Amino acid sequence: MFGRRTVLVLWVVALSSQGYCAQSDPAQGSDWPQFLGPNRNGASPEKGLLREWPKEGPPVAWRVPISQGWSCPSISGSDVFVHGTEPGNAKETVVCLDAATGKERWKTTYPCEVYWKGNIGWPHGGVRATPCVTAKEVFTLGAQGDLYCLDRNTGQAVWNTDLRKAYVPEEERKDWKGFCMSPLLVDGRLIFYTNFSGNLKKDKEAGLCEIVALDPATGKEAWKYSRTCRPQTRGIGGQTPAVVTVNGSQHVLFTANFALHAIRANDGEELKFGTYDYYHEGWTGATIATPLVVGDYVVENPTWYAPYIAKINFADPNGKPQIVWQEKYIGGTCPIGNFVPSNGYLFGFMTEKDNGAIMAGGPGFDKQDIDLHCIELATGKRMWVNKGIKFGYSMITADGLLFIRSYKSLILAEASPKEYVEKGRIDNLFQGPTTMGSEGGWVMPVLAHGRLYVRLPKELICYNITNESAKPRAPTP
Repeated sequence: MFGRRTVLVLWVVALSSQGYCAQSDPAQGSDWPQFLGPNRNGASPEKGLLREWPKEGPPVAWRVPISQGWSCPSISGSDVFVHGTEPGNAKETVVCLDAATGKERWKTTYPCEVYWKGNIGWPHGGVRATPCVTAKEVFTLGAQGDLYCLDRNTGQAVWNTDLRKAYVPEEERKDWKGFCMSPLLVDGRLIFYTNFSGNLKKDKEAGLCEIVALDPATGKEAWKYSRTCRPQTRGIGGQTPAVVTVNGSQHVLFTANFALHAIRANDGEELKFGTYDYYHEGWTGATIATPLVVGDYVVENPTWYAPYIAKINFADPNGKPQIVWQEKYIGGTCPIGNFVPSNGYLFGFMTEKDNGAIMAGGPGFDKQDIDLHCIELATGKRMWVNKGIKFGYSMITADGLLFIRSYKSLILAEASPKEYVEKGRIDNLFQGPTTMGSEGGWVMPVLAHGRLYVRLPKELICYNITNESAKPRAPTP
């Protein structure tokens, strides 16, 4: 049944009796239980954070060795969950740490097929997907498609399944780069997807986008949605969907075939809101960055091409997106970093340089840079541009501040539309390679309960960043 094609798979696991509600009182701190945080937008609601760091950086609460990976840590209550690839790449590990001390609470290791030898090992970043945490479970996805539902308190497997064997046809695996999307909890359902494409430049057939729901008790398929895509265009390519609410129902918003789509989470029905198709002749590839939803605005950052802001009335079945702003063709840069919102403005990374070879892990990685932009959401007006951010970038925002990874540096800056102002910097976070293969520079910082977590190639660092003598507030267990 499988031919040469692009496939997008989105798995939905019903969790109506096991839902998780993140602690989100800014005065008490907030959890970060999934990719992109409590509101899936790279922003934390926390307040009372340090407005400026001392020369040596904020106080280090603890630092511990961890396995390799591009997976962000997830924080829920007093637990920190980290997923990684073991040395030698025959095993993957999920570990639960104490948020206050960094001490290990439990560790689960499972075997996986060695993938450094295949294209899935390019580049050697290890596990890509961020764990999704509920009140009782931790859901993780390995680079080869090992999906696990773990007991949150013990780390024991409730169930697991091999998604690659179930959904990746044999002929697609040679050039396949593995599973990248992070499990996402939406409306009592756990949602994530994948795509695999073979060699897109040689693929002249139409691709196929597939959306699949699995039973939470068994991992077996519950429903499936399919649609065809243009030749040489991937379904999504590592993107974790965003979420929009339409008439009281939550929908996942994602990119496939260079167009925005919305699927109702509980039954897989596609929302007919006047999908925005932004394809241009000759475009190929996939979109990695998650669409950013801010009210009626959607910010999209297609890989290699032109980012845009659209205003969409999702409740109007005949509505057409109003394009507020669109950047000119970029041509070369891989914009994997998400835009983040703060007080009516957007902050994100773009460049007009053709750095495709550098993005592929070539020499000189540490000498390349990208520009940080501030854009007014409602108009698309460019407020300022700051040059000099290094490749290996990522960013989150909280309390009117930006927390920026710039390869081996961690930067604190004001989320202000007036100008770019740095308020702290830590350089030389780690020693290591200067290619994108294994340095882990792309992993975004994570903020929860007054602590900032930064994943490095071989360790996880926890900083105290509250304004009250830099002491973290105790999270709710």
